Amino acid sequence: MLGLPGCVKQIADGAREMPAVNDDMADMVTRQALRDLVATMARATDRADPDLMLSVMHPDAVMASGLDGVGADYARALTEMVRAHLARCFHSIGTQYFEVDGDRAAGESYVVAYSLAAGETPQETLTGGRYLDRFERRGGAWKLASRQFVQDWATSRPADREPAGLGGGYAPDDPSVAFWAQR
Repeated sequence: MLGLPGCVKQIADGAREMPAVNDDMADMVTRQALRDLVATMARATDRADPDLMLSVMHPDAVMASGLDGVGADYARALTEMVRAHLARCFHSIGTQYFEVDGDRAAGESYVVAYSLAAGETPQETLTGGRYLDRFERRGGAWKLASRQFVQDWATSRPADREPAGLGGGYAPDDPSVAFWAQR
């Protein structure tokens, strides 16, 4: 890999090197944008924030994650379900692989999700799986066009600790809402 001085020298020595550098930079920017979309979708679910969720998906996005739906209807239904049935939830995104083709992209992201069911006999559930996402760039902005969740494993058990030990909560009461509002 070229260090910055070598890269700058190649650009200065010949314009024919510039397109390759620009293509590589555009690819890196696109892949980071896709990672940000996946992370924001996880955060939106954990905070039960339908507006945040809608900000990263096209209005006609088709979602199949156990709770299936399209666009705003999906965002409202999922976040209402989270608030109604879970005391807490937490998604962690791991390995990610993307293929980009012009204004379309596909991605596979591994996820581990923890949830604490609300109620008199709360259950903890740990689920592992993958998001199979399709993205489209429309009007210059990348967003989710579809998502399918593939569950690879899950385990549940009675909760044996207080949910307060997990911290956080749902928007607008979660501490991260105030944190990001101060920036």
